Amino acid sequence: MKRLDGKVAIVTGAAGGLGRAFALDLAAAGAKVVVVTRKDLEGLKKTQEQIVSNGGKAIWIQADVSKEEDHTRVALEIKNTFGRIDVVVNNAAFIPTRKPFYEISPEEFEQVMNTNVRGAWMSTRAVYPYMKAQGKGKIINIALRPSLRAPMALLIMLHPREG
Repeated sequence: MKRLDGKVAIVTGAAGGLGRAFALDLAAAGAKVVVVTRKDLEGLKKTQEQIVSNGGKAIWIQADVSKEEDHTRVALEIKNTFGRIDVVVNNAAFIPTRKPFYEISPEEFEQVMNTNVRGAWMSTRAVYPYMKAQGKGKIINIALRPSLRAPMALLIMLHPREG
């Protein structure tokens, strides 16, 4: 028996990179994994296919983590499909094109905040009722730490993810 047998995990930003790695590891530990992304559907399907080809169970859902209605829809769909939600990895992030902070438009900054900060908060709000009813659950918020080495002009882009 694997550590996460019978558990259901959600990973946002799972079309590649760390999100894909988290999803693959959760599946290898026995979890059924729901991989989520906003636009890279090819990458998302590849993540799901890798999990399945390794003997795991996974589904993919397209959703925008900056939209509350998408969080509500995803949580309900997972609850209806699997009957539970045990783990959420809030990994999705928006990082604008590298440029000095004073060249970042208010719209870009708002997208950073809506994805990197509000997205994790809305995800937590959407799954909490299900986890509370189960008596437990795990929520993991991923934050980048390159701000320790980043030039000052990049800090405005990276800091919101530190929440």
